[in-house]
Amino acid sequence: MAKKAKTTEKEKKKKGKGVCKREYLKITERTYAWFETLFSREQKEAFLNDRNLFAIGAVFSGIACGRLIFRNTGSYIQIIDIFVHERFRNYGLGRGMLRFLLKYAFREKIPVIAYFSDVEGDERIKRFLNKDRLFSIKKVGGFYCRTRSADVKVKELLDLNKKHSKDFSVHMFSSLSPETKKAFFERRYAAGDYMAREAYGKKRLRRFCLYASKGRKINAVVFASLRPDKNIELDYLWARKGAASSAIFLLSEEIKRVIKSKKDLYIYIAAVSPVTEKIVERLLPKREILKRYYRAIFDQEKVYAGIRAIKKKNKK
Repeated sequence: MAKKAKTTEKEKKKKGKGVCKREYLKITERTYAWFETLFSREQKEAFLNDRNLFAIGAVFSGIACGRLIFRNTGSYIQIIDIFVHERFRNYGLGRGMLRFLLKYAFREKIPVIAYFSDVEGDERIKRFLNKDRLFSIKKVGGFYCRTRSADVKVKELLDLNKKHSKDFSVHMFSSLSPETKKAFFERRYAAGDYMAREAYGKKRLRRFCLYASKGRKINAVVFASLRPDKNIELDYLWARKGAASSAIFLLSEEIKRVIKSKKDLYIYIAAVSPVTEKIVERLLPKREILKRYYRAIFDQEKVYAGIRAIKKKNKK
């Protein structure tokens, strides 16, 4: 994105001193154009239209190269996404934006939370948030996994499908009214299910977004997309408590479609609730866990304790 010459090794060693000055600022309508290329199309639309969505920008040597998107509801702040242009990584810019936000939250006494998924066995994001030990981090329900189509218990899926197919009706999620879709996302979001909006915000074919209902209630939802390698990705599978059969039906419909089109492939699935987690464990016993989900909460009390300790030491 930047038109300036590449950063030299000598500049890199200065790490923010002199010519490599680092700055952080709140992105506003006036400064947005400077950071625009750091936002995806979906993020741009949300940022410009959602009054509760805000962003912090990072500037390195006069170049806009990073942004942190967060939601401020008034009662809490939720970190949505942090991004630094690859040319400017390993300078501490991501941490700088995070500290900029935490200073504001600490001053205003607003809780800060973040829901994220981390690669199994790597946990890079977890280490990033936990470096200064300012966040309390724990696993939440759900995981992202993959399995070969040959390892799917197809017969059990079809039997369950046949058994429950008359219990509810299946429709395209896009057929719901904008108000109903918004209400669904808000409820899932309030429950801490950050994957809901992220999943539907991705570009996908309409026929791969389904929901099962009984009466007026949405019992289960599945959002799917085709990967570049032609494998299918069920990147959001949710079911209401007590509505496992609805989710099984939707899951089996998608898997049947894939297996018919191609025999040997991978199926990627994000199970984001205790109900769907159990369904995936039951039907895909040979799954490979790729990511797990976490929740991080800014531990402001730890900061207060640190400040009190410093004041007590200075008095002595």
